[in-house]
Amino acid sequence: MNKLSYFQILELSEEFTEKWDKFVLSNKRGSTVFLSGMRKVYEKIYGFTTNYFIAVDNNENIHCVLPSVNRKRGYLVSLPFTHYGGFLFKEGLKDKEHEILFHAFKKHFISKNIHRLHVVGGVRLPFEVFNQSNEDLFFPVAYLNLIDISSERDVFKKIDYSIRKAIKKAQRNNLTCRSEMNADVIKEKFYPLYLKSMKKFGTPPHAESYFLSMYKYLGSFLKLFIIEYKGMDIACLLGSVLNNKIELMFTCSDKRYLAFRPNDFAHWAFIKWAALNGIEFVDFGPMKYKGQSQYKKKWGVTTERRYSYEICFINGKAANIKLKKSLANDAFLVKTFSSLLSNIPLKFLKLTGPLIRRVLKH
Repeated sequence: MNKLSYFQILELSEEFTEKWDKFVLSNKRGSTVFLSGMRKVYEKIYGFTTNYFIAVDNNENIHCVLPSVNRKRGYLVSLPFTHYGGFLFKEGLKDKEHEILFHAFKKHFISKNIHRLHVVGGVRLPFEVFNQSNEDLFFPVAYLNLIDISSERDVFKKIDYSIRKAIKKAQRNNLTCRSEMNADVIKEKFYPLYLKSMKKFGTPPHAESYFLSMYKYLGSFLKLFIIEYKGMDIACLLGSVLNNKIELMFTCSDKRYLAFRPNDFAHWAFIKWAALNGIEFVDFGPMKYKGQSQYKKKWGVTTERRYSYEICFINGKAANIKLKKSLANDAFLVKTFSSLLSNIPLKFLKLTGPLIRRVLKH
């Protein structure tokens, strides 16, 4: 494997869709947003033009996939609205093989007049720029290891005392949990709580149609836990099940009942379900700020570094790779933007949120 021509870069077609999804599902770093169904969500809800690339060998075995959307002519983003993107390499490859694949992509991009690629939450590439120690230039993602866990008691022992105490408080207040997933539940249960939570955090929300589209094209992977108190639905946790891993994606709740710890209870319900159903890993997502990091560490997680970076592809020259500081590390910008959105009336936030996301592709 020492010739750059060993790999052919192809655009995802119907012929390779099943292989693509099998590759993503079998990869520990695979994510829901990498699945081919997410491409349809980007295209149909946000109107994005997408480019989904595959690196195959002479036997049409996949060695790497790269999903992306067009930000503007010749400029790709991988991927918007998520903390995962970039190159998803076949597991077990060495740095030299990663480098060969990277150069195959570079050659293909230059031939297609693609000159910039912005990666959000990508894995480390085998280049010196990724050896920088500046913590602003990477962020950890959190995983909970459930291997060899066989009982509820085993899971409970892994987590911090403060989380165990919160779960017991939820139980004392007679919170209950159910798992339910269909279009009506998204519209009537999940989305109203999600919209209010986005307002509270000052975050631009997706439209209801975004989640309905996810359900249409990715529904077989999605799972929703709903927390109930005295007949009222007060919290939801939307996640996905990918072979031996679950991803915790969207948590939302009614702020009037936060003292009963419904979010902790929802996490506990999902993780307990995972452990009792043979799931080996729980993906808690990014740890981009102090409070988020402290909370996730209490669940007994381990971490892995992810990077956001931009690559410029220039014919005849080495690719220029620049690590990008996460917006989440710019405290003033985040605080100002969040304050503005949290004071917008809910009905206007519902309209403007998707527009902001469409423009920023972030």
